[in-house]
Amino acid sequence: PKRSLLEERRYLATDEEHIDHLHWGIGTHYVDLWVGCPPQRQTVIVDTGSHLSGFPCSDCVDCGSGFHVSRFYQEHESSCYSAIPCGRCDHSEACVGGGGCPLSAYYAEGSSWAGAECADVVYAGGSTLAGVAVGDEAPFPFRFACKTRLTGLFRTQLADGIMGLDKSPGSFWRQMHAAGVIADRKFSLCYSLEQWERKQRAGAMVFGGTDDRLHGTPMIYAEEDGPRDSGWYYVTINRIYLRVGGGESIASNHSRATVTEVKMERQFRPIIDSGTTITYLPSALKGAFVEAWSNIVGVTFSKARHFTAEEYKSLPTIIFQLAGSNTINVGHNSSSPGLASTLDPANGHDILVAFPPSRYLEFYDGYYAFALKFEPGLGVLGANFIAGHDVLFDIDNGQIGFAESRCDYQISGNGTAGDLPDDYERREHPFGYDGGGDRRRKSDVYSPVARRCGVPGWVRGGAVAVLIAAFRFKYSPV
Repeated sequence: PKRSLLEERRYLATDEEHIDHLHWGIGTHYVDLWVGCPPQRQTVIVDTGSHLSGFPCSDCVDCGSGFHVSRFYQEHESSCYSAIPCGRCDHSEACVGGGGCPLSAYYAEGSSWAGAECADVVYAGGSTLAGVAVGDEAPFPFRFACKTRLTGLFRTQLADGIMGLDKSPGSFWRQMHAAGVIADRKFSLCYSLEQWERKQRAGAMVFGGTDDRLHGTPMIYAEEDGPRDSGWYYVTINRIYLRVGGGESIASNHSRATVTEVKMERQFRPIIDSGTTITYLPSALKGAFVEAWSNIVGVTFSKARHFTAEEYKSLPTIIFQLAGSNTINVGHNSSSPGLASTLDPANGHDILVAFPPSRYLEFYDGYYAFALKFEPGLGVLGANFIAGHDVLFDIDNGQIGFAESRCDYQISGNGTAGDLPDDYERREHPFGYDGGGDRRRKSDVYSPVARRCGVPGWVRGGAVAVLIAAFRFKYSPV
């Protein structure tokens, strides 16, 4: 998980070095990639704050082989693998003689990785839920970082690598689109509200669109207004409210609910980063927020504290008012759940996103730790902010959609379970091996049957859907 994303933007220390920052958190969401011919599984963190995808390869030295879920990617076992030669680099401008394309990244808290740009075929899918094989068209040529050195958190994390999903050239979804696997430049993430343990299902991702059968409320849209030269997804926070009573949904009809506005002096523009596990607000907001919180709750907002059951029930839901899309939101009735017209009539096309205690607090060892912190800089709306919503990243239209959801394709009555085959719980690996000597039992590993490499997930209206799971980490409140 990431640790400390501050004001400074990502930059290249040299042509081949990508600088980023990490947050240490309570858990992370991942999907399984199937790489190569025959396919090998690599478990990767879903990260809208990064553009490079990559994982350790066979030559990775001292790279934490006892920590990761899968064995290192064995490039020599894939007939589709190729190293990218100097002069054909997508992500690196620095070549050494006639060698390949070096890549490396260094992070603020000391972690780093190094490797080279390589290519293979890939498709994304689940390891415990089967999908529908649709033939040869969905596996696609994929460029990634074949890592040969890891330090710090990269060595000890459970996930093998990372899936970069920002707007930069070379991100995973852009490679899918360029290969013609998806028709539209958009994707959605749906993170379950449940407190998932490792290897359990935690939601769904749709490349090329969204699946409105998951939605509990209509999808409404925030404006994505990041700089043209940035790969990050920015939104604008216009107002923040604290609501007491009315439940966790934005669609509250509780007659006794009360709403208090946090007195912000200006707007703020955080990024939405699925790879950051908790939410960080700019420190410039802290004073006004803590004052409003303390007046309502009667105790100081702190790193961790004990709440009785009754005290927990009385904690406020934080409501974020994000600058909305003036084009698409006008099609909704002004009273539609999530539109700001009830709280801010002058900006009725803004949207409201609920952030309840179940998402900004984590319970450990008798105490509740706040998964909401304040730091200098732009702010990060992390995975716990996304949770409980289907969030659509619509790149071409410059908007980010939010619809409340349980993010569960198996809920009876929502019309989605029929998209999965009856034997989704147990389907034998068609290549007769366990994904490469990893920890999961053969009966729990899924790779689809197909004429070539195959495709897990399911295809609907030009989009490809896969299932998300989650690792869980203990979060220290101190």
